[in-house]
Amino acid sequence: MARRLGWFVGAAGILLVLARLDQVLEPAVDTPDWRLIVPAACLGGILVTWATARLSPDRQLAIHLIALLVLLLRITVSDTLSFGIVPTGETLPALAERMAYAGEIVRFGAPPVLAVIGLVALVALGLWVVGAVWAWSVTSGRTWVGVAAPLGFYLYLAVVDRDPSTLPWHIAFAVVAGLGLVATSNAVPSGAGHLRSLDEKALPRWEPAPAGRIASVAAVVGVAGVLVFGGFVPEGGAIN
Repeated sequence: MARRLGWFVGAAGILLVLARLDQVLEPAVDTPDWRLIVPAACLGGILVTWATARLSPDRQLAIHLIALLVLLLRITVSDTLSFGIVPTGETLPALAERMAYAGEIVRFGAPPVLAVIGLVALVALGLWVVGAVWAWSVTSGRTWVGVAAPLGFYLYLAVVDRDPSTLPWHIAFAVVAGLGLVATSNAVPSGAGHLRSLDEKALPRWEPAPAGRIASVAAVVGVAGVLVFGGFVPEGGAIN
């Protein structure tokens, strides 16, 4: 039960990231719509991880790196590739120029920013990794990894987003994070045996009630704290 809840929470975290990206990125006229590319990249990371689950970690990592390289080239410099996949002499200069421009936007841009081609590539790579980590957590049983990865990405987006988060965003994050705390509070391997009480009755593998109470209190305190103290933080981000 804890594992399945963790899988659900990780998937909900990915959806939360995609929803927040809609506030941070604006589709550009001369680039493909990131709302198609980024979810597809996340799904690609999930499928590649599941397809290579029986391989050694080194081979699995190598396949992911090759796939990420192909994804980067196809998104950013597809117009310079021969047969749609083979780099040419124009590929590296064009790649460096477009990724440098994306880096400047990441450093100095004030969201929402235009989703230029290099920025779409960076976000797609990030979501590929998040999807791969979530899928790995499903196959390996390390539930907390699949929960932490999307929530960490969401917190990054919430920080760089200059538009102050509204109450629904706070509640959504608190709910997902609280459920994640419950799912990872006392995860027991599926092959583990049952503990027994003094009267030889089998004890439950996982008791969600204590963690649920802690998560509920943490969620309420977290949302209340943001509402109370959030106004003391300048919108520009600088604190004397």
